Amino acid sequence: MSVSPDHRLLAYTVDTAGDEVYELTVVDVETAEAVDAGLGGLTYGLVWANDNRTLFLVGTDDAQRADHVLRHEVRAGGAPAVVFAEPDERFWVGLGKTRSDRFVVIAAESKTTSECHLVDADDPASPPRLVRARRDGVEYRVDHQGGRLLVVANDDGADDFRLAEAPLEGGAAGEWAAGEWRELLGHRPGVRLEDVDCFETFAVVHERRAGLPRLRLVDLRPPAGGGADESAAWLAAPP
Repeated sequence: MSVSPDHRLLAYTVDTAGDEVYELTVVDVETAEAVDAGLGGLTYGLVWANDNRTLFLVGTDDAQRADHVLRHEVRAGGAPAVVFAEPDERFWVGLGKTRSDRFVVIAAESKTTSECHLVDADDPASPPRLVRARRDGVEYRVDHQGGRLLVVANDDGADDFRLAEAPLEGGAAGEWAAGEWRELLGHRPGVRLEDVDCFETFAVVHERRAGLPRLRLVDLRPPAGGGADESAAWLAAPP
């Protein structure tokens, strides 16, 4: 279930057969009338673009593997466009959005490897941009802030993950190359970085030490790097 950025439309999916295959309905919040319905073959994952009429959704193959992303224009009446398809049966596809709302994130993940693509949420018809090509055994998560991307990744021997940034205008070679990334928080054995949330002047890194969850604040103002620890008995999503 997801509300459009202008709060006028509510999109939700329903499984009527109990097989975890879903069908889309979009409702006008003011009138409670369905304005779009019937698109089926869906699974978990539903994200609005910033134009308040384009939805990104995840579809399944015959084995009910989440294997492709659809772009659907509400009220348009046409067939959705496939914007990403994952042929490798070891991988499944998920959707998200950066905290800035600037990008729709398409993530293809296996048990040990991940790859992310970004779609400009202000230009939903634009092609997805690859962040970093998949490498066996390398996992990463991406967020956006201002003129940069931030990733938490376990590349280059960082088994417990590290935090790095790259300029948004990079990626000219088809992905953001290794030389474009600058480390903000290095690998610390025994301290596992789990995710990152970006805000205007700082990033919140979700980490785990000695089995306990912690939050680390990383200052993004020049010169970036460092941070202050805040222990946490539990973690809740920031508002």
